[in-house]
Amino acid sequence: CREKVNSCYSLIDEAGASRNTTEKALLQLDVSAKCTDSGVWSRYDQHVHLNYCMWKHNEAGICTNNHRTNCPTDTSCCPTAQNYDSSAAMDVVRSNLYTCAKSPIIGLYCQHWSFAVGGNYSNGLCTDQTCSNFGWCRDFADVPGTCLTDVCKDYSRALEVLIGSLVVMGIALACDVIYSSMLIAVTGRGGWKSIVNGFGSILKLMVYMFCVAGGVSDLADKVRDIGCWNAAATEKADNLPFQVSLACLTALGGCFGALALSLVSVRWNKRLVQMPYAKSQV
Repeated sequence: CREKVNSCYSLIDEAGASRNTTEKALLQLDVSAKCTDSGVWSRYDQHVHLNYCMWKHNEAGICTNNHRTNCPTDTSCCPTAQNYDSSAAMDVVRSNLYTCAKSPIIGLYCQHWSFAVGGNYSNGLCTDQTCSNFGWCRDFADVPGTCLTDVCKDYSRALEVLIGSLVVMGIALACDVIYSSMLIAVTGRGGWKSIVNGFGSILKLMVYMFCVAGGVSDLADKVRDIGCWNAAATEKADNLPFQVSLACLTALGGCFGALALSLVSVRWNKRLVQMPYAKSQV
């Protein structure tokens, strides 16, 4: 989804910057077909937000850093509060929660009003000088989408390790299924049983090592401690280290459990469940 969104933003920028009438018309047709027509984003969970962002980017002007060097005087480049909800009370006016800010590192970006000094907007928005966690949060958000900072690289590496761990764990579970089937139904073949079970155990140990050495646990702790999030995301961030630790320990426990079960295979060396038989009478 991210690649498609970035592609649409670039296409809208190109259409807006074009000075050739024919080229501009062709680019606008391309924008409509790929980015703004109804149904383009319908299969995505956040399709309402995506449709709005594409419409706003196309109608309200170009807001990307390669075309602007300063924040606009209005709120056209940041999300604005909706005050046209028929179900809401007419006397309740929602305030805008984002304002445009400028950084010498990433250019223009939208910053939430709650991300302010002491959590109070009247004290001024957080910057590198006023809030200790601002730089980490800015780098984690990776507004330019270039992922050049150490924080973003750590996140990308942890994400790759997590995906790899899931693949390895899936193979380990397949080994468990094969081993369980052999233990129940196959007589003898103790060597093959031990090989299958040992391979699955090694894979589970690899998953645990990925969690520890791949930086997943360290990143989860950092995400919890740094405090970049709103109330809903903070609750999830607080639970993240526990969830990561539980997953890692589960993989380690599965490794030792499989090794213990292999002893049963060596000792039994027959089918774990014997088929009943009937005596024949002549």
